[in-house]
Amino acid sequence: MPMSRKTALRRWTLMVTTIGIVVASGLLWTGGGDEASRGLEPVGVLKVEPPESLDDLTAHADLIVLGSVGEIRSIDRVFPAGFDASEAPEGIDVSVPFTNFALKVDEYVLGSGPAELVLRLIGDALTAESSFFRMPQADEPALLFLTREPARGEDVYGLYFGSQSRLVTKDGRVVFDDAQQSDIPFEAENLGTVVSRVRDRRTSAN
Repeated sequence: MPMSRKTALRRWTLMVTTIGIVVASGLLWTGGGDEASRGLEPVGVLKVEPPESLDDLTAHADLIVLGSVGEIRSIDRVFPAGFDASEAPEGIDVSVPFTNFALKVDEYVLGSGPAELVLRLIGDALTAESSFFRMPQADEPALLFLTREPARGEDVYGLYFGSQSRLVTKDGRVVFDDAQQSDIPFEAENLGTVVSRVRDRRTSAN
């Protein structure tokens, strides 16, 4: 028997709410496949615990850079895996927005690459949709622990721990660039101190 509009609306509202809660507390990652070429790329949700140390941050980083976010390159939307967009009632949008920023690299701490990368973050930075994700401030110096997103392009990167993979300076202390600008779980006088510790760990490992 066909689902009533009221039932369908309730079901999709629940889906949208659930996605928002889960994504806010974890990491949303995109998959590949034929859907990507049609703009209907499925999205999977993976719960990620906050980093407990500098080792946690570096272990999940393909690149570590000092730099700042610049202009918005583009905004696109993807759909969660397992959801059929064609079943959504009129007026209900379950897609998830992503903003692609230009990331100006001042220094490569780990790895190497071009002077500018693309940083892909959950949320629409133009409309403040999904505003529970803190967007980076333009031209603010930051230390970023980047995770490669090969399905999106050669120089496209995301953040494994979300905004907690961005470190900034506030009131003379190093903090996560999350909504609360919360304390990092290790001692650091400034971003340069963190950079030195990352390099010391690389030297010890070699």
